[in-house]
Amino acid sequence: MSTPAPSSEREIVNSRFIPASPELIFQALRDPACLARWWGPKGFRNTFHEFDFKAGGVWRYEMHGPDGADYSNRSVFEEVSRSAW
Repeated sequence: MSTPAPSSEREIVNSRFIPASPELIFQALRDPACLARWWGPKGFRNTFHEFDFKAGGVWRYEMHGPDGADYSNRSVFEEVSRSAW
């Protein structure tokens, strides 16, 4: 059995410039109805099944591709902090 890679080797880091205040961006990230409208690649839509925006909280959602394929996702929030904004 192989040893799992350190978390730093399994992380995906995204960055982009968004012309909005940090507070507005934080609000868009923590509101599942808002987040579902813009999360993911162009042409995809989302169905959120669970969204517990707190440390240890689970986010389960389905991304629906323009080709009709569905992609199940499950994430756990390790940390949620406004101070980073």
